[in-house]
Amino acid sequence: MHSAIVEQAGKHPSSVSGWVNCLIDWLIHNEAASQFCFGVGMPPLQTIGGVKMVSSNNYATVMETLRKGMSAWLTGETLSKVEEAMGGTLDGEKIYCRKARQLATNIAPRCLSYFSTFIVQITKKVAEQNVTQIANLAVLESLPAAIARGIDSPQKLAFMALTKTQYRSRVETHLDFNRRLNTLEIPEDSGYSFVKQLVASKLT
Repeated sequence: MHSAIVEQAGKHPSSVSGWVNCLIDWLIHNEAASQFCFGVGMPPLQTIGGVKMVSSNNYATVMETLRKGMSAWLTGETLSKVEEAMGGTLDGEKIYCRKARQLATNIAPRCLSYFSTFIVQITKKVAEQNVTQIANLAVLESLPAAIARGIDSPQKLAFMALTKTQYRSRVETHLDFNRRLNTLEIPEDSGYSFVKQLVASKLT
């Protein structure tokens, strides 16, 4: 991962979704690392892929299915839409959304969010060693929490944190933010703390 981040220095993703896609791309090309991310045997991916065993033959396909689910998760889709994005069936009276629930309760908040903390640490260390500034710093700093909570921007993450006493769901957070602060822009070099202050000022 360190070498991949070094190679991309100065060309890092500018969005949460971009970072997630880069992480999934990296995991696809480093299958052994997925044993650390998803556990030995990668049981969470078995649910996502609807397979009894994840092997080299189906691993990339399962990861592409996960990519589709993460895209829906981060953009505020309902669990049923996340399920549909990953090819899950919604037929019948009882809709369990097994794939979406696996993503929402385990893969996003535990596996990918935890792994993304290494991205943050390594990227900051590389920038420090090269004496360079990180573009879209707020996106990077908010990455682990954004992945865990299904949020696609530091602005929305700050909005969720500042309005949490109103008990909004993930989906409601996206909808309400888009209604109230969708045009809010942030400087590329600003960190997450600045973004949170900016959002707070718009809510008063």
